[in-house]
Amino acid sequence: MRNILLRKKIYTFIIMIIITTLAGEIKIYPFQDTFRVSFGTTAFLFFLLLMKKSSPIFSGIMVGISVVLFRIFLYLTFGGNTSLLNGFILNFPAFFYYITYSALFYVLLRKYLSHYLLVGFLSTFMEIISNLVELSLRHIFLGDLLNMNIIIEVAIIAIIRSFFVLGFFYVLVIHEKDIEVEKQHEENSKMALFISNLYEETVQLKKSFNTSEEITHDCYNLYRTLKDSNEDLSKKLLDIAGKIHEVKKDNQRTYSSLSKLITNENLGDYMSINDITAIITNTNKKYANSLGKDIEILTELEDIPGLFHLFIILSILNNLISNSVEAIEKTGTIKLSIKKQNNFLQFVVTDNGPGIPQRKLKLIFKAGYTNKYNSLGKPSTGIGLSYVEEIVYKLGGNINLKSLPEKHITSFTILIPAENLTKRG
Repeated sequence: MRNILLRKKIYTFIIMIIITTLAGEIKIYPFQDTFRVSFGTTAFLFFLLLMKKSSPIFSGIMVGISVVLFRIFLYLTFGGNTSLLNGFILNFPAFFYYITYSALFYVLLRKYLSHYLLVGFLSTFMEIISNLVELSLRHIFLGDLLNMNIIIEVAIIAIIRSFFVLGFFYVLVIHEKDIEVEKQHEENSKMALFISNLYEETVQLKKSFNTSEEITHDCYNLYRTLKDSNEDLSKKLLDIAGKIHEVKKDNQRTYSSLSKLITNENLGDYMSINDITAIITNTNKKYANSLGKDIEILTELEDIPGLFHLFIILSILNNLISNSVEAIEKTGTIKLSIKKQNNFLQFVVTDNGPGIPQRKLKLIFKAGYTNKYNSLGKPSTGIGLSYVEEIVYKLGGNINLKSLPEKHITSFTILIPAENLTKRG
């Protein structure tokens, strides 16, 4: 990884030298002498901003040498003059321009790159000073003019070039930040779904160790009943009770660790209803697409202020909506409605799938009941809706199911006290 980053820096550095050198040949001579205004400075500033962790002074030295050598080469090749000394005198001031510019960048600008307006003024000042250094050398060695009018024109050109580069550069920066925000949002959505699944498993785990406790208690009572009449059987029962007790302890430790992870009440565990809904709809649209189904997921949301527990709502609604996705054969519609009713939050999930027959309505929330099978004919666990019912009741709410197969309507309505879902404190 380190080698890849090093190669990337080297490639960028070489590209900077080449582009700055070539851009220096897109030029005008505003004062009718040897001083030129080119896109070289524009390119150099852009790369200095882009390579803010690299050494600007070293960059200035290498770019300055490259620019001078290339201009001498062009002078000797196309200038109709074979004097290397004349070519050097004509072009060496450009080297000091880039040295001055990079040194000022290091001293003045490097610490303030996040202050956009200040960067604009400082870069303008840097260019004016660097141009004055080059103009002074050209005045001394080549007799070029240097007066107040020229200095004013140089300042105007510096303002235009500097703010042009900064505008272009910071548009790219903002675009990159937008991409990072979008990527982070996607990662957060994945993490939220992962933790909501963990939340669901902790409920089942808690149920498991409660059952283990009951079995241990029953085995111990049976051991006490039989210990006088059947010593061998009573010892086996005691051994079984001890082993189940150990299983319960292991489950309890796992549950404790998962609970600490999930119920750590920081801001990331709570979101607005709109943000939670966005995660649910985006996830289930992708799920429907992965199954080759064309399903439209509609939402009807009231403006409900406040932050609500992400993982609880996510795990409940995700179970219901994913069931709807699986129930719809090829095309269909799922509608999610969230409203506030007095002190309750109402969640309604409706789909136009095949529906649930009347005789199965009482079985649908029973743990282990399922009508879903994989490609090998293996049934699913059948704990999704039983989990939803259990967690809703645990939160002091209730859940109702209505299904009209003849009209292709299935609707789950959940009411939960809002205070049990909101961020405390």
